[in-house]
Amino acid sequence: MKKTKVATVITIIAVISIAVVFFGMNYLMDAYARYQREEQLAANAASGNQASGRQQFPTYVQNLIRTTMESPEKSGICGENLEWYYKDEVLVITGTGKMDEYIYKIDKYKYSLGSVPWDSLRNQIGCVIIDEGVTSIGGAAFKDCDSMTEIFLPSSLTYIDDCAFFDCGSLLQIELPDSVTSIGEGTFCGCDGLTEITISDSVTSMGAGAFANCCGLTEITLPDSVMKIEDGAFSGCHNLTEITIPASVASIGEYAFYSCRSLEEITLPDSITSIGEGAFENCSGLTEITLSSSLTNIGKNAFLGCSGLAEITIPDGATSIVDGAFANYDWLTKITIPDSVMRIGNSAFENCYNLTEITLPDSIESIGESAFEDCSGLTKITLPSSLINIGKNAFLGCNGLAEITIPDGVTSIGESAFENCRGLTEITLPTSLINIGRGAFSGCNGLTEIMLPDSLINIGNGAFKGCSGLTDIMIPDSAIASIGTGALAGCNWLTEIIIPDSITSIEYGAFVECYNLTKITLPETITSIDEGAFCYCESLKEIIIPDSVTSIGAIAFACCESLTEITIPDSVTSIGDKAFYGCSSLTEIKISNSVTSIGEATFYDCSSLTELTIPDSVTSIGVGAFEGCSDMIIYYSGNALDSYINRNSSIWSAQNIVWIRQ
Repeated sequence: MKKTKVATVITIIAVISIAVVFFGMNYLMDAYARYQREEQLAANAASGNQASGRQQFPTYVQNLIRTTMESPEKSGICGENLEWYYKDEVLVITGTGKMDEYIYKIDKYKYSLGSVPWDSLRNQIGCVIIDEGVTSIGGAAFKDCDSMTEIFLPSSLTYIDDCAFFDCGSLLQIELPDSVTSIGEGTFCGCDGLTEITISDSVTSMGAGAFANCCGLTEITLPDSVMKIEDGAFSGCHNLTEITIPASVASIGEYAFYSCRSLEEITLPDSITSIGEGAFENCSGLTEITLSSSLTNIGKNAFLGCSGLAEITIPDGATSIVDGAFANYDWLTKITIPDSVMRIGNSAFENCYNLTEITLPDSIESIGESAFEDCSGLTKITLPSSLINIGKNAFLGCNGLAEITIPDGVTSIGESAFENCRGLTEITLPTSLINIGRGAFSGCNGLTEIMLPDSLINIGNGAFKGCSGLTDIMIPDSAIASIGTGALAGCNWLTEIIIPDSITSIEYGAFVECYNLTKITLPETITSIDEGAFCYCESLKEIIIPDSVTSIGAIAFACCESLTEITIPDSVTSIGDKAFYGCSSLTEIKISNSVTSIGEATFYDCSSLTELTIPDSVTSIGVGAFEGCSDMIIYYSGNALDSYINRNSSIWSAQNIVWIRQ
């Protein structure tokens, strides 16, 4: 028993001894590594290269480096071979190689911040000295150091990472050494005290938002080495009055100069092929801009809010004016479009209400949706012979437009293309036209006559709705199969219309509220009269329904107050609810033997109707079919209606309606 215990104790002592030796060795190794690191940093500091490089700094800066490193208040590591020292508002970074990163990009313009070693000193740091040997400044390294007024950079520096000096509002000036080749995204963003910066020819790239919101910056010259001005690069630089863009730049990114309100004039070199969305948006002081001759793309809202820019000339070479390119430019009075442009994009000139005249070159094939919508000052536009398509809402609300000729070649006019062009009195449609879109000329109340071409296949719903001045329209006997919903609704002065043989249906509300329509001729090809087709045609006195019609829709002739007689042919099987509602002048109606049902309130308030014969084919009559009719005799046959008549006997008595079986 004793021997066992002794053996156990010896084993434990042995394990502990081994552990002490092992961990002691690790401790010694760590200590030695730290010693070697300190020796290396000391050697670096004392090396001829670092010492000679340090001579680029003024003497007082060299003294600050020495005194700060000799007796720092705080210090630490900020890179594999870098250390930092802080004393009396001075931060010194020394060593060789790259600084650690303190920001991590998740997505475009979305970052995650790490922990910066001198984070607790951010509001105390007044001066930063990056010693010779340091090759990069880590992302967000000095972010929000709002007390920092000056920084000294070494000739060894090649890269400044994203947001390195973000919101350093007290920084007044900075000189980038010739060694720097790249400036990261948002590097100096929010440095609103920065009034001067020198960028060397070695810089080839500047990240998005690099100098955004540098409100104190008044002028800047970009070196020939820069090939692109990135998104938001100088966005919000309100006091920037001058910028020199070199011939090396090929494109200007989105919102690059957004809200640079003091920028008055800018010349874009011929190397620039693309201007991004909102690139010069809200540059309200801009009065003149010279666009590149090689420019092929102008982004949406590129010059939106440039209220001083009255005239723009698009250079030769541009192939399209992109969607929304000049939308809401209410100050724009003149624009010149070159022969190279083939397409005008959606909303390209929408709400340019001071634009009075525009000539489109013969190269244009397509006018996009809302391209000139609400250009209320536009009085004249010449459409080119090359044009094929006019998009939806293309000229909607162009009240000043008096006449327009649509050239041969155009096959389609989009929905609401000329809607509410109230000043339009004359329009010529081409022989190539196939489709007139929904509401294409709706509300053009100055239009008095229109001739539709033989090529036409479709008249869209509400195509001429509200053309209250229209007195004459000729519908061709072509491939048109129907008159769409509300196609001629509200054409108050239309008095007569002939429907061609190609039409098979008159759709919902096609002629509703054509108050002065007195006569309409329907062809033998019509199979249906839809709901409300002639509702409120108050002057309509007679209409002949052809034998081809099988159904009369609800309220089809409702409130046709002047209609005196109508014959329903043998082909009709049903009469919809309120079909003749309010036809107060109707004295005679003949219902054929093919009708099986009469809808609700069909003859409501037909107060002049004194006699009616209902054939024995009718098996059902809707509620209130004869309400408002009085002193009336209704003849019927068969037994199908007996229960209906008996059930409503009190109504017949009150209205003095007599039912007589034949």
